[in-house]
Amino acid sequence: MGTSNLRTFTRKGNLIGDSDEPDGNVFEGILNRLIPFVSRVRDQYRHAALGIAFVLFIVGGLAALQRVDVDLKGSAWPILAAVALLGVPPMMILNAAEVRAAARLSSNVELGWRPAIETAVTGTAANLLPIPGATLVRIDALAAAGASTSDALRSNVAVGAIWVSVSAAISAAILAGISAVTAIIALSVALAAGSLAKVALGDRHDWSWLGMVLAIEVASLGLTAARLWAIGSALGTNIGGQHAIVIASSYAVTSAVSIFPGGLGLREGLSSGLALVVGLPGSTGFVVSAVDRLLGFAIHLPMTAALSARRR
Repeated sequence: MGTSNLRTFTRKGNLIGDSDEPDGNVFEGILNRLIPFVSRVRDQYRHAALGIAFVLFIVGGLAALQRVDVDLKGSAWPILAAVALLGVPPMMILNAAEVRAAARLSSNVELGWRPAIETAVTGTAANLLPIPGATLVRIDALAAAGASTSDALRSNVAVGAIWVSVSAAISAAILAGISAVTAIIALSVALAAGSLAKVALGDRHDWSWLGMVLAIEVASLGLTAARLWAIGSALGTNIGGQHAIVIASSYAVTSAVSIFPGGLGLREGLSSGLALVVGLPGSTGFVVSAVDRLLGFAIHLPMTAALSARRR
């Protein structure tokens, strides 16, 4: 795979091999140790993490449903179906575009749309496994396409950090007129994530593809917010566009917490907290985020199963 010999991960999700990079490369040295550490922790505590995640999701969901006046009239179901069919596939395309941009960002590797889409779908499913799923799947895909594992690692860390930075920065702008303290926290997260992206990329990047990544992350945040707004409207909740954008920013932040599969429970909890910040009931944030996850499952799981069957 790559020249740095961080190389690949086993089917259990464990990275193997030591880096051949110079000892002075502190950033890669830290990541060389951090990702296998997270992998081992998730492998060791996978049952507990999955159990806690489901408890948070189910108990939180039931509690939220008791506090929100959800209106599941007949007209709600076509809207929810439309969100699943029209809102989830475009996000897969954006994720695939993100994978392609990551390949070009610091590795200058051309990755076709088909393997990029397969990587995006597989990565989403892998987030539910006891590994830092999507990250490892993407690193493996870029390395298989010809990138050094070092560059694949750097570009994926950078893209993830840019996602967090963009989401937090846009939320900070919206929150500035609502809660100064929360806006400052969001801006601090944006600056920290942006700094991490800069360190990850170093001098090895293509500015045109960096702009592409920024555009993709803005589009992803907007699409997620649109789904949340549509779900809120279908359920009869009073959620506006700016509310949805702030709540959508929780997706980037909680995806970085690899110990919980897919941020299950944590994303909904943070969505609840952000809903309170923007003046909505916390239960509204939890419910719309939880429904969005379930609609995503309804599309992702069949696609993952079909992809797995085709590869056999």
